[in-house]
Amino acid sequence: MTAFVESGFMQALGWAILNSLWQIAFLWILFQVLTFLFKIKKPSYKTAMAAALLLSGFTWFVVTFVSTLTQTNEDVITSPAITRAASDERIYNWLHTTLPFASIVYLILLILPVIQFIRNYRFVQFIRTEGLKKIEVDWRIFVKNVVALMGIKKPIHIWISEKISSPVTIGFLKPIILVPIAAINNLTPQQLEAVLLHELSHIRRNDYLINLIINFIQTILYFNPFVKAFVKTIEREREKSCDEMVVQFQYDPHGYASALLVLEKANRQSRSLALAASGKKHDLIQRIELIIGTHKEKIFSFNKMAGLMAGLLCVIAINALLIFSKPSATNEQKNRVVFHNLTSPYLFLAGDELNNEKKQNKENAAKQVAVADENSLKAKKADENKTESFAKNNHPVILSPDVSKQAAPLFLNVNYHPVIEAPKLKSYQLAQIDNALSKSKEVLQESQWKSMEKDIADAMTTNEKDQLKGAYIKEFSKINLAKWKNKLSLAYDQINWDHINEQLGKAVYEIKLDSLQKVYAEVVMNLDKLEQQLNENNQKGIPDSDITLKLIQEHKVEVQKMLETIKGVRSKKIIHL
Repeated sequence: MTAFVESGFMQALGWAILNSLWQIAFLWILFQVLTFLFKIKKPSYKTAMAAALLLSGFTWFVVTFVSTLTQTNEDVITSPAITRAASDERIYNWLHTTLPFASIVYLILLILPVIQFIRNYRFVQFIRTEGLKKIEVDWRIFVKNVVALMGIKKPIHIWISEKISSPVTIGFLKPIILVPIAAINNLTPQQLEAVLLHELSHIRRNDYLINLIINFIQTILYFNPFVKAFVKTIEREREKSCDEMVVQFQYDPHGYASALLVLEKANRQSRSLALAASGKKHDLIQRIELIIGTHKEKIFSFNKMAGLMAGLLCVIAINALLIFSKPSATNEQKNRVVFHNLTSPYLFLAGDELNNEKKQNKENAAKQVAVADENSLKAKKADENKTESFAKNNHPVILSPDVSKQAAPLFLNVNYHPVIEAPKLKSYQLAQIDNALSKSKEVLQESQWKSMEKDIADAMTTNEKDQLKGAYIKEFSKINLAKWKNKLSLAYDQINWDHINEQLGKAVYEIKLDSLQKVYAEVVMNLDKLEQQLNENNQKGIPDSDITLKLIQEHKVEVQKMLETIKGVRSKKIIHL
């Protein structure tokens, strides 16, 4: 057992695992930088780039493992960073002892993703042959015609399957499209055509083969979070690209989006090797927004920035572990003075004087010593001799406060925060701040709720939405605005209050118009229902009441006029509240 743990295979695997963390993190950073600099937004380009970088990262992992395993000298490692780490015996010995055990843990845990990969592959082979029925000839002709239009050379078969709940595409050399019975029963012919076109787009892009490769890589490098980030990006952009193809064929975007929602509700299975039309659940909302044209590109994405920073920290941390080595005696003597300062958490190095300007610093220090010697000479002759003796022996000289002020500072104190006293404001100024905060809270509450309501539009009933809104308003009312009030007080003189009040007035006015429009719309809907009931029962009014069919129609006209008035007001420029 000991011989196996200390074998070259386990050592090489450990080094490859450790290096793969920063290698793929570096490729993830490269992907984010390239997409930002070249403004790559087309899903097909982003998919191809992410897949190529992920495959390069896996190749990098394999090359590191193989070349480390074939080294004849154990002290010579393939990575330059690891070669540098070998100069420190303590770090190298610790890694040499720890990495084989990390390899054992990796191999033990690898059993779980391998089992999952095998189960998914067996499931795909199962649905490929079991529970299949012939689909109507019209759909087979449709697929054949679209295949010719898209330039696909492979023979494609389409079947009805009893084993799936959402349309899927499987196979690379002989691709098959499987359609569940629920899709045929619940979708219109146009919707089903759009869904089949989505699956044909997967075949044209060879997505099944790419999906098989990236799932294999994810199985082998299951421990690496940046591999998961690449796979998630590939899957998301892949589905967007296929959605673009459907829209290009002039299918109704709203009908196609509704079809995806229906398929998602019916989808009970999630197999990573089969390409389903509905895609991943958490990406479906964004896809639907892109299809119907309501998606707004975020200027700043916290998730992207967090992923970028995580990758950067991973590259720096692991390479620091590998590159860092204990300095030699000569280097320790040279850097002894500044090393203690660098370890202080309250100081930040102001420049690169330590490496690039050592001679200049020494000259400045010598001049400062000369000034101090000259001043002390005038005061006391004995102190002058003592100071000159210290300077000749290269001992550090303590500078006087006047001399130290003249020197350029090597370090800056970044832990200092000046205390700023809040100005004393008048009563009308405080009232203005309170009014702005109150309106801002109202606008923020309404805008946030609209965003939430948009996300849950088809997931909750009206009563459930009302209960959720009540709980949301209750929690939102707990927000403490004291901190923001203090900040506004400090910056009161720098704020254009006329502009702020105008913008807040417009926003609050819009909220009130939305509320009125919603109320009038509900009134119109209720009057329509009442009118329909009276017409169905052949009645001219409600018995034992003054409500007649004619009165209902008059009220409808009045409410419609009010709605038109609100729309007219919306189109005008709002001057003030």
